[in-house]
Amino acid sequence: MGLAPEMRNLSEDILASFKQRIRENEELVNDVQKTLDGFRKDHQEMAAALRSGLDKDEKNRLKEADILMKEMIKDRKNMAAALRSGLDNDEKNRMKEFVALMKSINEEVLRIFSYTHDMLAKFDKEHMEMSVELRKGLDKGEVERLKEFNVVMKGICNDVKNLKKAVAGLLGDYAQDRGEASAAWKKMSDILAQLRKTGVVTPPKEVVRKAEKKEVKMEIPVKAEKETPVEEVKEIPVKAVKETPVKAVKETPVKAEPKPVVLMTLEEKILDFINNHPEGVRISEMEEPLGKTRMKLGFIAKNLLNEGKVLKIETIYYPKTKIER
Repeated sequence: MGLAPEMRNLSEDILASFKQRIRENEELVNDVQKTLDGFRKDHQEMAAALRSGLDKDEKNRLKEADILMKEMIKDRKNMAAALRSGLDNDEKNRMKEFVALMKSINEEVLRIFSYTHDMLAKFDKEHMEMSVELRKGLDKGEVERLKEFNVVMKGICNDVKNLKKAVAGLLGDYAQDRGEASAAWKKMSDILAQLRKTGVVTPPKEVVRKAEKKEVKMEIPVKAEKETPVEEVKEIPVKAVKETPVKAVKETPVKAEPKPVVLMTLEEKILDFINNHPEGVRISEMEEPLGKTRMKLGFIAKNLLNEGKVLKIETIYYPKTKIER
């Protein structure tokens, strides 16, 4: 299977996995929203029930107070009539008894009002405590769900990052193999050109090193001459090959060997483009030079921003080192 089909399959797998995780995240968010709506509805129903209970208890207390006041007024009238009928006999004693009776009545009324006030205060306190407990429970559940959601999103980001590293490694290996193949092809072309021109092949450095260790004179193997599809090689005398100085081979500079061409990944190209524009650059300005879509460039630039390799002010990307200075 070629590298291109493998890359396409890998891209399709990555996209499918990313879409699946997005769908799962949406389902999780919907479930969380439904649960919160249920909690909110239950809380409203409970508040309505508590409110109706309070109204009912308040009405009952008012009724009881009205009945009590009516009874007190009735008793007071009866007592006043009795006092009025017996004032002539012992008015002072009756007045003292009336004062004592009124005092006890006032104390009873005050006790009733105090008891009612205490009951209302206790009810308000219990209602507040219940509200706080409900709020704590709701907040705790929401925090746990957010933690789970953050863990899932972090796993997705790590998977995407690992996939990106794996793809970058594959592209780097492919570029290295291509560079080595290009270097080998160029070396073979140079040898063929030298054969066509002079009929003498310069021995490779590895053969020269072996010859220096064993102290054997450098000679081109006869088999190599027979395998070369050029008729002029057969006409070259062996003495001409012996006269090739070994020192000339040693003086061949190492830098003359072609270096393997290493291709840059798209992420490295974007980073290099941003670093070469210290005045700042937008995503739209990178489309034409890099030959990629704005969506793809924006996604990779956002990853570079998250990794701390570049900086962004509004819609413009800047090199990190330039801004820090």
